[in-house]
Amino acid sequence: MQNMTLRKFNFSEAKLIKHAEKVISCFPTHVDKFAEFDGLITTNYCDEIKVLVDNYFLLESSRVTIAELGILTQRVNDCVANAVEVYLSIKFFAQKAFPGNIEIYKRFGLTEFNKSRQNHLKMIQFMLNLSMVVNEYRTDLIGAGCKEEVIDSVKDITNLLITENTQQELYKSRKVLSNKKRNEILNNIFDKLRLLSKLSKFVFADNPTAMKMYKMPKPKVKEKKPKP
Repeated sequence: MQNMTLRKFNFSEAKLIKHAEKVISCFPTHVDKFAEFDGLITTNYCDEIKVLVDNYFLLESSRVTIAELGILTQRVNDCVANAVEVYLSIKFFAQKAFPGNIEIYKRFGLTEFNKSRQNHLKMIQFMLNLSMVVNEYRTDLIGAGCKEEVIDSVKDITNLLITENTQQELYKSRKVLSNKKRNEILNNIFDKLRLLSKLSKFVFADNPTAMKMYKMPKPKVKEKKPKP
């Protein structure tokens, strides 16, 4: 698993960005006072914050990411549902072709099916095995009344399941990278704003109104559960 970058702040990213935009707006008025106290805090410092904010808005929205992942997940779930449906048909004709033959039933996965359907990778492996078994017993299944297109559909459904599951897993990986980049940008913005907030206590010691402009948003407060 790829390392995640944790956020340094305990409030919403919307609050952080809103505060950054406010600071960017008012900083030009106060840049001389900040520079007088700390020579490194110049117009360039504010420009760096603005670039970070611009980069933040270039990122794919987390809501879009979640929506896209939901679509891909539904596609995989649909493939699994189709796999279950065709398997139940094959199971019926396997039992019809080989009544009471437990060893043959095991070849068709009757003892593994319920466990396999709970996990996509296991279900893929199950269907790959089923694809080989139905071809091995194709004549027997057809003799029991199973249509040949049902037997052939096992391989097609398996291939589609593999494709859709791969797409979903690739998107999950991209989502991890996207979240990592988002958090890195947000943390950089937070660090720069927090420094201005600390400096403002010195720069505007006699100007509480100006100091308030640079004060960081309040972190979330956990609600205390009432004692029983």
